[in-house]
Amino acid sequence: MGDLQAQVAHQSQELAFYRGVVAQGATSVGVKIEQLRITAGQQPASYVVHMSLVRSGRAETPATGSMQLSLDGTVAEGARTLDLATLTAGRQRELRYNFRYLESFDQELTVPLSFKPERLNVE
Repeated sequence: MGDLQAQVAHQSQELAFYRGVVAQGATSVGVKIEQLRITAGQQPASYVVHMSLVRSGRAETPATGSMQLSLDGTVAEGARTLDLATLTAGRQRELRYNFRYLESFDQELTVPLSFKPERLNVE
């Protein structure tokens, strides 16, 4: 009985997710962050940002664009913001997306050891 209840709960979450993807009567079509979580990376002072973007409404063409990530935090000298290029050792300056309904990202970020992260900004 417990397994069936867990399956129903999981399917209810999936249904709510897909309703958001193809919302009936949506007044505007837009891109939004559906899920965002941050986990510890393999190396010290590294993190992995897991993010899912969704597009609401009925989309005839793909959504294309780019995102900027930055990390607010503190160092011994005070407050500081690190951009994506700094967090990826210059490998990436932005995250590009091109999708119709859903796209997931797993982006690894490495922060200086003296940096204490406080907030992730997605633009």
